[in-house]
Amino acid sequence: MEENKIVKYDSGQLQKVGNQIAITKKLVSNTNEKLAIDYFNKGRDCQQLKDYEGALLYFTKAIELKSDYGEALLHRASSFCMVEDYHSAITDITEYIRLKPNSEKGYFERGLFKRHLKDYQGSLNDYNKAIELNPKDSLSYVFRAFLKEEIGDKEGSDLDWKQALQLDEDVKKKTQNV
Repeated sequence: MEENKIVKYDSGQLQKVGNQIAITKKLVSNTNEKLAIDYFNKGRDCQQLKDYEGALLYFTKAIELKSDYGEALLHRASSFCMVEDYHSAITDITEYIRLKPNSEKGYFERGLFKRHLKDYQGSLNDYNKAIELNPKDSLSYVFRAFLKEEIGDKEGSDLDWKQALQLDEDVKKKTQNV
């Protein structure tokens, strides 16, 4: 029996092996992406049914397969909020913001979650950033108005309501049950 036998490959053979490895990685990546999308869709179905624990399970599986899956992070954050795990919701939405720093949706959602934890200054900062990114979003003004009213800034609240109504005259109807 030969020990320490050195096997020599020519560059053509190494190129073929490298190509096969690249193809295999691509197939695995595509399979993981498809599975992640399937899990994400199942998570959305669970959210529709108000099965937030099930949604959390499926969104987590999607994120495990595709760690930069922003929409799965966004929806898992929402599900965490629905089960009142605001710290986990903030962790996920912060990662979403890292992936999509110009998305006002992330800042708006994080503002909501921080408000639940009574982090009013953090919430206000996030609503301000959401408005900076999309000054035509009436809901950001409405939720900032709610927050300002809650912290005793009646004048600021009134100004935000005025701006929201200028952007969308039906905004009061849309937020009646909030």
